[in-house]
Amino acid sequence: MHLDERLEKSREVLGKQLAAGQQKVSNAYNRMWAEMEAMREAQRKRHEEARAAGEKEGKAPGGEGRCKLSFSSPMQFFPSQSLFF
Repeated sequence: MHLDERLEKSREVLGKQLAAGQQKVSNAYNRMWAEMEAMREAQRKRHEEARAAGEKEGKAPGGEGRCKLSFSSPMQFFPSQSLFF
């Protein structure tokens, strides 16, 4: 075989291998994304069920497990500006 024929065959094989690898990576990524979405949906359902159970028990909705801090003003965390100077 001449060098140019061998190079052409190598390019074909390499192209096929790259296409197969790309397909495998794409499939793995899609599977991972689907699993993440399923986990998010399950978490959302658990949260909704817990909230509904909390409301049944008479607790305020969204009270437990939520952050009580407000980030509307940075000065509420640093009441004295002398900390910065």
